[in-house]
Amino acid sequence: MIVSYPSFRKLFDLPDIIDYEEFKLKLRVKRNQKVMPYTPDEFFFARNDFRLEQKEQYYQNLYEICVIDRENTLEKWFAAHIQIDNLTKHMNFSLDKNILKDDVIMGRLQNKGRIIKNINFDKIFKTKKYSNEDTMSILDELSSMFSNYIINSNLTIPNGFEKVINKDLSTIFAIMRGTRHRASIFNPYTYGWLLQHYFDGERVIAPTAGWNSYQIGFHQTNWKEFTCIDVIDSVIDNVKTIADYYNDNLFADNKIVNGYCCPSEEIILEEKNHYDLSLCSPPYFNLEIYESDNPNQSLNNFPVYHDWLEGYWNATIENILPTLKKGATFAFVISDHKDIFANIGKENYTERNISEDMLNICKRHMAYKKTENIAWANFSTLNGKQGSGNLEDMHILVK
Repeated sequence: MIVSYPSFRKLFDLPDIIDYEEFKLKLRVKRNQKVMPYTPDEFFFARNDFRLEQKEQYYQNLYEICVIDRENTLEKWFAAHIQIDNLTKHMNFSLDKNILKDDVIMGRLQNKGRIIKNINFDKIFKTKKYSNEDTMSILDELSSMFSNYIINSNLTIPNGFEKVINKDLSTIFAIMRGTRHRASIFNPYTYGWLLQHYFDGERVIAPTAGWNSYQIGFHQTNWKEFTCIDVIDSVIDNVKTIADYYNDNLFADNKIVNGYCCPSEEIILEEKNHYDLSLCSPPYFNLEIYESDNPNQSLNNFPVYHDWLEGYWNATIENILPTLKKGATFAFVISDHKDIFANIGKENYTERNISEDMLNICKRHMAYKKTENIAWANFSTLNGKQGSGNLEDMHILVK
């Protein structure tokens, strides 16, 4: 189940080593979706500041990072973001740390998301945003950097330039991570804490699998049954592998776990009046595009927003609702967002009030109870989420 560095390394078909002068000729800069028409030399000459004086050292360091020491750079990136050294630590944890502070659920406290990034790394770090034309995923960035010598424009501005001069890989990775795209991850600790300390019941169903984070959170609780639905086959394959791991290695808890690889808007479940809770963070329409070539992805079937609300979300509710007991809870985590693909750097974003729109559809079928707030990391303009600071809505309704 756990991904090792050799598996990660297979993603990169690196070219033969080139000499320093050829590297300088090929070096280009990418700003957002576009490779700039100018060379780094032309950029530094135009700025005419300290970067012009230090540009040769800058190029030499980039040559070492991207060419001569590229294996070491890639291995350090893997170690910093994906590597798992102690599996038990990531798969078995207590939920005794309270994450409710001043009526806000602090979703990033006790973060246990690293295991999710490991077992789904090739999908999570390849996720696009807003458009299938997006070329700003983290794996795209790494591939461009080591295969085509195209670097992030943030490494040419003064702060990024200095990090290259100092060969500060940790901060260089942080710059790449903060300005490029990957899928959001729901903290497994938060999901488990919500089950154990907030909601009541024994059986939970999730209309999305959340990259397996919900299941790992579930296994830390005294809840007895978990069912998830997803259209990414590798994620559903992980469901049984994870359940077997817990039964064989840790608790022998013999919990009931089911995973269905099927669109939630199409699935027909045999269980009726069975589950105490439905809890997930559904897709945000086009904020994140998972497996863009997967014909079962809701965005591929319903590319127009209002069609997606009806064809995906309303249909999903209609399929989940019969499986819930009378009086059961239906909860989902969502945030409004901005569609910024075509307007990066401009103010005229397309804003989607997706939280309210999805809640209003739920109100057709269920009684609204309340909305809680979950705080994550600060939302940046790049990731497109908006609203009140770093808060997302957890809407709670009752059948």
